[in-house]
Amino acid sequence: MIFLGKSKCNLCGQTLMEGQKIISLPPSVDTSNQLYQYFDAGFHQSCFEVWDKKEQIESMLAEEKKNFENSDYYKEILSKHGKP
Repeated sequence: MIFLGKSKCNLCGQTLMEGQKIISLPPSVDTSNQLYQYFDAGFHQSCFEVWDKKEQIESMLAEEKKNFENSDYYKEILSKHGKP
């Protein structure tokens, strides 16, 4: 959760304020991941765009999405409810 005016950007440490472009990463349970501390956190979009780990994070998220979409659970949900 991000609380505007209270939560800090996990990259620059400045407070995330109303009116700023803010993004977040989903939570992760993999505490062994070297980037674990950045998941379930908010960032200024401008900070994220120049972050040296941006491509690595995006690649990890794309792989997780691919694995989920290939899972039996996802296929079952699709067969019952269709694609969102």
